[in-house]
Amino acid sequence: MISLRTLATFGGPALLAAALLAWAPGCDGEFRFDEPLKDAGTPLGDGDPTAEGGSVSCTSNAPCAPLGLVCDAASGSCVACLTDGDCGAGARPFCEPTSHVCVGCRRTSDCTPRHTCEPTSHRCIDACFDDDDPCPIAGQTCDQELRLCVECRNDDDCERSTRGRRCSESTGACVACASNEHCGGATPICDPRSGTCVGCVVAADCPAGACALPGQTCLAVP
Repeated sequence: MISLRTLATFGGPALLAAALLAWAPGCDGEFRFDEPLKDAGTPLGDGDPTAEGGSVSCTSNAPCAPLGLVCDAASGSCVACLTDGDCGAGARPFCEPTSHVCVGCRRTSDCTPRHTCEPTSHRCIDACFDDDDPCPIAGQTCDQELRLCVECRNDDDCERSTRGRRCSESTGACVACASNEHCGGATPICDPRSGTCVGCVVAADCPAGACALPGQTCLAVP
């Protein structure tokens, strides 16, 4: 039997609404919505963003390779990485195992001393304890609550920033976006790793294809 959750995931709100109208007159039980439906913009590390709606897109690396991706056989999705070796030695050398994207760090031990791994952006950020513990980057101050060196505490602090006019609450950095609400059009997803609007971050952002690298755009799997 097809569940309401399946209808909502694959058919969208319109099909779900039609199913409810058809079912309601003869229903002698109760509707149950045990879990919220996953948002396509699920943050990194929250739930399983590789479980996308749509057909299985790969069973081997062959169709994924032209997009710069590898095949995750468990979900049948083309993803950025399965192991650290898929990420290379650049600014994002670690593979985040839940979202299958390359990140700057997974834990604080991945960072150099006096840095901490911020769990939302998966970036190594300068750590501090109080205002007497100077931050190494000019213009940054110590946020004693976060124990991080920050350049902003609200959007007003970013009015003149060349990096963006939004203040990320998690990193204290001025960015182009802090949530999907700040994005739209061809780039509807806010990438928490860079604080920029992109076409996609994880496979779940592309129900009919894959998040191709580089460029972070949704493309059909060959």
